[in-house]
Amino acid sequence: MDDTNIILSCGFTSKFKDIAYNKAKFICPVCQTHYITAEECFYMTRNKLVILKRSVELKKKDFLIDIKKIEANNENSKYYMDLCYKNLTNKIDIRREELKKEINQKIDEHYFTLLEQVDSIKQEKLAEYETMYEKTKSLKKELENCKIEDKNIIDQIDMNKNLKSKIEEGKKLLQSIEDLFKQPYYLFKEIYLVIDVKKYFGELLFRESESEIYTDNLDDNDFNRDKATIKLKIFNFKTVKEAFSKNSKKCTLRNINWSIEARSYKEKSGKIYLAIFLSYDSAEKLKELAIQVEATICLLHPFNSNLDLIRKFDHIYYHDEKGWGYRNFVEINEIMENKLGYYDHETDCITIQANLKVEIPQRIIR
Repeated sequence: MDDTNIILSCGFTSKFKDIAYNKAKFICPVCQTHYITAEECFYMTRNKLVILKRSVELKKKDFLIDIKKIEANNENSKYYMDLCYKNLTNKIDIRREELKKEINQKIDEHYFTLLEQVDSIKQEKLAEYETMYEKTKSLKKELENCKIEDKNIIDQIDMNKNLKSKIEEGKKLLQSIEDLFKQPYYLFKEIYLVIDVKKYFGELLFRESESEIYTDNLDDNDFNRDKATIKLKIFNFKTVKEAFSKNSKKCTLRNINWSIEARSYKEKSGKIYLAIFLSYDSAEKLKELAIQVEATICLLHPFNSNLDLIRKFDHIYYHDEKGWGYRNFVEINEIMENKLGYYDHETDCITIQANLKVEIPQRIIR
């Protein structure tokens, strides 16, 4: 875009870069006889068309480059789709095995508890048996040693009545002993439950896009676009939190690409922080320029926007800088604390947002 020819009100032409990077009125860079503004130059119908056509050419070029990548992989689309969902499938497989292990463990725990109860009952009944058996032995001995014939009739009658009563009690005792070994004194009651597998196994949740761009002023001239919101989600955060690096989608403002760069940062003390930077990839364009940017960086709370963690900066970018931001935005351990709640347990992610306003690049000599 910088080398695009722009017609001036005096009839001459100049390069886009010689017009665009000026805020106020400036003297015509060609004829040097009058003052002009970038706005009035770009507002001319012909220049609108020229700038729009050039923008279309550049976007078309990028589109054709991107579609070549897609076309190159078209025949292997199934392979790449399987590869994309491999991690998800693996997680489901792992959860299946975990749940089986958990359920089997619970089943085994209850199984052994029931067996211990049965053993306890058996010991209790064996003790009862030993007591009753000793009683039957004592009665048997008494019966064997009982002599009634040498007694008088009255005594014999009383003794026989007594023996009859003891024998009947003995028979009941023997029956009780027999009953101890016939069948258990307890029944096993089976309980049939309808288990909500979905509740315990898990379910598929819609996964939002990792990165989104929101712009307020969609102008035909990309150079006029100065405000945007960039959002970046870092998924699988619980796993990757101590070592990760992630970039958002690129957003074009003032013909320069901007993005969020988030990564983990470990200090010498061992503490690990979330580092967030607002980066650009058009350093070549800024060799003779500087750009002032106002930015608000937020770590969003998943449920309450009043709890968002916010940092703001106003910075001038030069061509020798890769980005600007905070290498210790917040400690990772603080993110994971339930009280703060920046970590979304349901989706296993954190969300970073940058609201930025980019001023017109200026030719500033440091």
